Amino acid sequence: MKKVKFIGLALLLALALMGAAFAAWSNTLTGNATLETGTLDSSIAPGTVSDNDPEGLDVANVTATAGEDGKSIAITVNNAYPGYEARVPFTVSNNGTIPVDVSDLTFTGVPEALTVTDDFGGANDLAPGGNTSGAITVKVGDGAEQHTTYTFTAKIDVSQFNAH
Repeated sequence: MKKVKFIGLALLLALALMGAAFAAWSNTLTGNATLETGTLDSSIAPGTVSDNDPEGLDVANVTATAGEDGKSIAITVNNAYPGYEARVPFTVSNNGTIPVDVSDLTFTGVPEALTVTDDFGGANDLAPGGNTSGAITVKVGDGAEQHTTYTFTAKIDVSQFNAH
């Protein structure tokens, strides 16, 4: 009976020591953190338009105006004739704090009398503060009407660089 009491007391003492050892080795860590998110902000701006009007004969003209949203360019073709061609250079800028993927340039409202192309292949991972450029070419076809104004819009498609 003494042996059983002794073994029981030894087990109780061993468990108490294990509990004390566990308490001495465990700890609680509390910390504070601040997380700031970046901003996604890009814009497109037109450059100086050039065309194939013969020198001294400025019959037709093209104007390119940045949209209020900063993501588009309104292009207007005035008094153009078949064979007239204009080039609208543009610059895409990353004004935000995170890299962006400028994947595409899309056109809306292009009249049938015009053929519109671009040499912009997109810019993957455009760094903050970075720029890339391209040009839009507008060609007037045989179906163009005299003394007519044609208008369409070019828009950039931008996404967060790691969103795809």
